[in-house]
Amino acid sequence: MKSPLNTKAAFSLIEVLVSVALILVLTGLAVVAFNNISRSFSIGAAGQQARSAILVAAQEATARSRPVEMRLCRATGSENPTVIQFILHESDGSTRPLQRPLVTSEQVVIDGRTNQSTLLSGLAYRAAGPADPRAAGLGTSYEYAGFFLLPGGITSLSSNSTQAPVLVFRSANDSGTPPANFAAIQLDPHTSRTQLHRP
Repeated sequence: MKSPLNTKAAFSLIEVLVSVALILVLTGLAVVAFNNISRSFSIGAAGQQARSAILVAAQEATARSRPVEMRLCRATGSENPTVIQFILHESDGSTRPLQRPLVTSEQVVIDGRTNQSTLLSGLAYRAAGPADPRAAGLGTSYEYAGFFLLPGGITSLSSNSTQAPVLVFRSANDSGTPPANFAAIQLDPHTSRTQLHRP
């Protein structure tokens, strides 16, 4: 009668390598998914902040009976605005910032293409002058396009179109048409009411 061999259960080298490879693949997929969720949250937060700021500026224009200019600022020569300023125009002709400027993160930009951000289609960019406020992250060397939120809830935007103008926030590295992930603020030029749309 043979005595049973003293064997210990163990994993072979190939089984260990396959397990490590599976763990690495799953970790990589989780990191990509987390980055996509983080970017999506940043885009949604930027859209919501801008929507809230537009509503506050429209209310200030009505409460003070003075126009408030919404400026979309971009670095000179850039396509996409990265800063939104709200400038109160006083009765004596002076101007002052109404609230802190909104600055997009490195991951999020305002889509400067007029086929996406239709709000920009009727606006012309001009260089900032010495009397213009500094744009956060851009200093004094920037261009801006703007329109007015007027007392009574109306805007200076053209209302010839059958659709309300839209301002689109997207990922900085997504130039698809339309972008895969975006936040679009639709602004009614007659009432200054806004709606936020997400895919």
